Amino acid sequence: MGYYRNGPIAWHIQLCHTRIRKPNDNAHVERFARTVQEECFNYKMPDERTASQKLRKYLHYYNHERYHLGINCNIPYQLVSKVLN
Repeated sequence: MGYYRNGPIAWHIQLCHTRIRKPNDNAHVERFARTVQEECFNYKMPDERTASQKLRKYLHYYNHERYHLGINCNIPYQLVSKVLN
């Protein structure tokens, strides 16, 4: 249990809880975690460094190359670029 309490602090990650009576808050996070698990970590990683490298590559793919049905088959990076420009 100490890892889950101290790890985020060591990495300067701010933890936050979902809002009360807002069930959709957690649903989006849970779905993203499931997608990462299914598409990226469907087998055991040999070590933390390998897992970190694989996750970094996957997050780039997820945001810059992967089409998302929830945003009308757009790629998140392209959609954000359109909004900002």
